[in-house]
Amino acid sequence: MDGTTGDLRLKEYLENHGHVCAQAYSGTNLQMERVNMDEKNNVTEQLKELITVYGFNKNTLSQYLGLPLGSIEDLSNGNIDFLPDDCLYRFRLFNKISFLYASAAEDKDLKLT
Repeated sequence: MDGTTGDLRLKEYLENHGHVCAQAYSGTNLQMERVNMDEKNNVTEQLKELITVYGFNKNTLSQYLGLPLGSIEDLSNGNIDFLPDDCLYRFRLFNKISFLYASAAEDKDLKLT
């Protein structure tokens, strides 16, 4: 990101919406930039709720997310240290969790009305 207004708005948007990566064009190079976010309180809490509130099966989550069963437990307890620092990997993993969470929350809201 070169500091232009558009780049700053993109970075602010991504920080406020819990994404971990931003794609920015700098000249002819595509760059992946890790955006500072509170990963632990966002995604891990969503995963924990999927298990405890919505009754998602940990074995199914393990297969869907491509993580060992023990890692599902670790991640739902707030430990993200075992995850690779690869920005794109985390982006995809966290998006999967957020998608499941949004779907479960919407489905619950629809059932309540």
